[in-house]
Amino acid sequence: MPLAFVALLSLEGGRPAVSSETERPWQSDLLVAVSLFGVLLLAISEISSALRALSGIFIAIGWTAVIVGATMYGWRSGRLRRGWIRFRSALRPPELSVFGLPLLFVVLALLVFAVALASPPNNVDSLQYHMPRVKQWTQNQSLEHFPTSYDSQNTRPYWAELAILHVTLLWGSDRPANLPQAFGMLGVVVAASGIVAVLGGGRRTQWLGAALAFGIPMSILQATTPKNDILSGLWVTIFAFFVVQASKRRLTGSERLARTAALSLAVATKGTTLPFLAPLVIWHGLTLLRSYGFYRAAVVGLGIGLAVAAVNAPWWLRNMQTYGGPFGASIPVDFPGGEGAFAQPSVPLAGLPDHPSITGSIQGPSISQAIAVSPASQIIDGTRRISNLLRMLAMHFVSPFESFNLAYFRLLEAFPQLFPARFVASLRGAAWNHAMTGGNPVHLVLAILAIGVVGLRGRGQGDRLLPGLAAAAAIGYLLVSFAGCANSMFCMRYQIAFFYLTVPVTALVISRLGRRWVVTVTLAMLVYALPYVLFNNMRPVIGITPWPTRIESVFRADERVILFAQSPGIRDEYEQIATRIRDRGCQRVGLSTTRFDLEYTIWRLLAAPESGYRLQHLNASRHTRALLDPAFEPCAMICTVCRASIIPENLTLNADYGHVQLYLLNQE
Repeated sequence: MPLAFVALLSLEGGRPAVSSETERPWQSDLLVAVSLFGVLLLAISEISSALRALSGIFIAIGWTAVIVGATMYGWRSGRLRRGWIRFRSALRPPELSVFGLPLLFVVLALLVFAVALASPPNNVDSLQYHMPRVKQWTQNQSLEHFPTSYDSQNTRPYWAELAILHVTLLWGSDRPANLPQAFGMLGVVVAASGIVAVLGGGRRTQWLGAALAFGIPMSILQATTPKNDILSGLWVTIFAFFVVQASKRRLTGSERLARTAALSLAVATKGTTLPFLAPLVIWHGLTLLRSYGFYRAAVVGLGIGLAVAAVNAPWWLRNMQTYGGPFGASIPVDFPGGEGAFAQPSVPLAGLPDHPSITGSIQGPSISQAIAVSPASQIIDGTRRISNLLRMLAMHFVSPFESFNLAYFRLLEAFPQLFPARFVASLRGAAWNHAMTGGNPVHLVLAILAIGVVGLRGRGQGDRLLPGLAAAAAIGYLLVSFAGCANSMFCMRYQIAFFYLTVPVTALVISRLGRRWVVTVTLAMLVYALPYVLFNNMRPVIGITPWPTRIESVFRADERVILFAQSPGIRDEYEQIATRIRDRGCQRVGLSTTRFDLEYTIWRLLAAPESGYRLQHLNASRHTRALLDPAFEPCAMICTVCRASIIPENLTLNADYGHVQLYLLNQE
């Protein structure tokens, strides 16, 4: 896969400019390669799945074909050599190197990647949803839907998990499962600095944009998880890059392909990209109208729409076959009630002693519940919307300092119509360094100030494009708030694209203050990132237990301790269950669990499916019961929901731990 990406990058980098009007920053070439790489990854997955051969061998064959084809064409055309020369020149550090800032940037990035490789997946969403669907695809060698009690494992957008599938199949274990998000964070850094370049920012300002993008706390904390928020934000930011570029000049053929690919992959990665894509799509539509006229712009727009539909068609068709609609049985976005919502699991997730922390027990509100939070909001719809927006902003200011937090919570409680008790309770359960609740206070303040400056001063550096980007980011943020995602801290991650889009705006506004400000803020952002890199609540480089980290350093702690960091209280029981199954020599394991159980821990403890163990949900949802394999006869069953109608007659209770039971084949 890395060789395939390098080949695509060299091909695009070696493409000569047709004229001075088509000159492009080096970031454009890299983003074109990333976008084409993303579409190829999806295509290889779908083709292999159609052949019922979604395995490491077929994935390797697919990428080998890409490498050979790209290399042969690049060698004959001379693009490989020209591309290498172009990037070697482009990546020379600016004068900032005398301050050691590029070196600090590299050290921090390497630490993030080291943690990503050292830590097994242990984020709640990853254990409940992201990783189990990857394991089911691996086991079935197909992307076809499977029986499950958690329908999101089938219905939700799937590109991020496809990336995880590829790296784990090629590696042979889940060791690199966190890497797609880590690479995604670097992609955002490149995309944000590229937008700065297109808007007229010099090399120092581009480095400032890179530091601002890298230093977003939520991004750092999620970069070591197999989730999809960073990757969804990546495609939004890449699409924004080409929208801004198209507003300055007509895109080249490969840039047009990359623009459409980024838009398609954003839809295929996460539903919460839609509020941020909408204003960008409108902006790009107006650009096409101005450049081509109505008729041709309509044709181009239709072509883009058809391409987006074609890329997402396999996923939509599977959902229609099983659930009756292209997005499953519910709305396509991941707002409360969707993939991100939390409720009480079979056993409470552990908190942090003597400190508020993530418990995972807060149920995300429905949109109707969000509307009915306060009496005033029932009367005046505008008040509700203002309240939603204020709550989204207020999420970001939970700090490492308990005295500040207590005073902050009391302040919010003084305005119950704007900040209901339920919302303040979710803040009390937050941790500043947790991937699900880590706020972005500095970036939020800078973004608001920068948008305000651009709005007041209007055109300046970047001409009309800077206000356009600021407006697109602000509109996307408002659309998210209108959707009702404001009552729970867990919704904060849906704002991540806003911070990615506002980075170029912030960098260009700061650059107007002078060179010293640029250097100072660049250094400050990298220093600001340091505690989030070092003291990640679930995956720390430096472990300080019980607070601010749950476990010791990921470089010292046992992998199983890391795996159960979110809920250490169930570790012994699950390990004993896995041992009993292995000792019995049973390799067909039935599951009867709920959406709130940490399903992936079972897959990992049994090293399934690579070890030969086969797992199937017996407590399937009403939509997936028809997918149950009648030939599957389990010799073991793990259940947190033990209904007699589900338990096979030949299995008897072997162990009962209260919240989870194990049934094994009766050997009498």
